[in-house]
Amino acid sequence: PKIDRLVDILHDVKSKVLIFSSYRDSVNVIHQKLLDMNISAEILIGKSGETGLKQKKQIETVQRFRDGVTKALVATRVGEEGLDISEVNLVIFYDNVPSSIRFIQRKGRTGRKDKGRLIVLIAKNTIDETYYFIGKRKIESAKNMGNKMIKHLEKDEKVLDDFF
Repeated sequence: PKIDRLVDILHDVKSKVLIFSSYRDSVNVIHQKLLDMNISAEILIGKSGETGLKQKKQIETVQRFRDGVTKALVATRVGEEGLDISEVNLVIFYDNVPSSIRFIQRKGRTGRKDKGRLIVLIAKNTIDETYYFIGKRKIESAKNMGNKMIKHLEKDEKVLDDFF
């Protein structure tokens, strides 16, 4: 299972690691597994009704991770946006998302200071695999659209240059 593969990956990791999961149950399982491995880890989940972390607690959790007190941060989608943690060199997607925006936001949490690594755990013949390829296809489509727009703008620039 993926949890065993995650353990293998983390066994020799010395740097900070940010692990994303879409499901709170998985976040709790991963967190406990890290603690069992004597890896200092915390959970970062949003507040939903009576459960989850209040914003103050979220900020404190991120600060401890930023300061190096915590080596691993296991997060739901609340960790996808707005986190400025420059020293994260390893991001792991425990599960995948079909949204290209969320994929890019998750991926963007690594390599801000030094070159980072992204590991995507995909179980074959599962929704993870489907989501991964949907997300990749959407990203490629967005890149192609961006390239077309750049070419179009460059073409227009050449025309404008003729007037000067």
